[in-house]
Amino acid sequence: GTYITPNFTIGKALAILGPNYAIEVSDASNRLLYNNLRNTEAIINNSTITIGSSNINIEGFQFEPLAKTQIQQLNTTLEFSNIIISRNRFLTSSTTNVINISGRNITPLSSLLYFIVNNRFEKTGGANGNSVVLNFLNVAYVNGNVFTIANAGLASLQTAINIGSSGKVDNLNIAGNIFDSTNAAIATTRFGTTLIDNNITYNCRIGFQLTNTITEPATVRVINNEFTNVQINGAINY
Repeated sequence: GTYITPNFTIGKALAILGPNYAIEVSDASNRLLYNNLRNTEAIINNSTITIGSSNINIEGFQFEPLAKTQIQQLNTTLEFSNIIISRNRFLTSSTTNVINISGRNITPLSSLLYFIVNNRFEKTGGANGNSVVLNFLNVAYVNGNVFTIANAGLASLQTAINIGSSGKVDNLNIAGNIFDSTNAAIATTRFGTTLIDNNITYNCRIGFQLTNTITEPATVRVINNEFTNVQINGAINY
């Protein structure tokens, strides 16, 4: 069914599991397609969920955030760890960031182990926006997700992954994602040690825009990625 709830904060360790928490959201034979073998979706409509604790799992739902951020953590004085967002479907119809996570602003970074894995982000309307925004994190995985569009008129609008717009992300792993007709597949401003591996892009306006204002030493590996029809700036601009 569809659930219209007020905005709420998860203030303790909790696993919130929808009917599809164990079922992949994209089709196994063609990941650009939705998996029609999923159970009837539990749809969360027009509600913002705020991360307020460590050890939180959010898995197996369909989210329709409309003009709201769907999942956020914005208080940079608080320190949480072990957050898993997995096997969800996000239908994006506005310019608002879909997932917007900022850990504690402290050196060294202490907000650890964030997993955004095996989700599906579908642009269904609206203008430019970001699907995943990460700041002030150490050890973050954005793996196995699909970023796509509902129709050709929405091409080149949504940036899929935006890293470090306000704070560094260190020990970052971006792997196994598919980017279809995004604005930028990956855009960065501040990052440390990073692996970008085995991703596929189709018809993206910009491939990987890897800007870094952090001057500390770091190991950055960009390997085994596939690009088809990147429109400007080349596949990788560093």
